[in-house]
Amino acid sequence: MNEDQRQHYERFRKLGIHYPRYVLEAYGGDSRRAMGHDDEQVAMTIASWETQHGIFARDWRAAGEREAD
Repeated sequence: MNEDQRQHYERFRKLGIHYPRYVLEAYGGDSRRAMGHDDEQVAMTIASWETQHGIFARDWRAAGEREAD
C-alpha cells in the first residue's frame, strides 16, 4: 500500500468498512481528487453515483456510527 492509498483508507474508513471502496468507485478510481474534496462534497458525489447505479443512497455517517458501537 502506498502513502496515497493509506491516507485515503484512513480518512474514509471512519464512515464505514466499505466507504473507501465506494469513494473510489464514485470518483472513478481518482483518490487524489476525492482527497481534495471536503467530506460533504465526497458524500454528495457518492450519493449521486449510488443513485446513477441503482444503489440505494445510504446515510454513511449513520452507518459509521453504528459500526463504531
